[in-house]
Amino acid sequence: ANGKCIYLEVPVEELEKRVEGSLEVRPLLQTKTLGELYLERKDLYEYFSDIRILNLDMEKAINQIMEEIKK
Repeated sequence: ANGKCIYLEVPVEELEKRVEGSLEVRPLLQTKTLGELYLERKDLYEYFSDIRILNLDMEKAINQIMEEIKK
């Protein structure tokens, strides 16, 4: 495959802020906490990603992605 897998890394605290108010429409969060899901998946995301971007600021993340895919 020629594609790249990009992991947009976001601290669990920031994820919690982003999903606040929408927990009832997120089926996986009905049985586990966001922190539990994060810990279950983090190693897999890191292992399979070709590029990791710390995603706190959208514009910076976009610029970093653009730089990385040009390599």
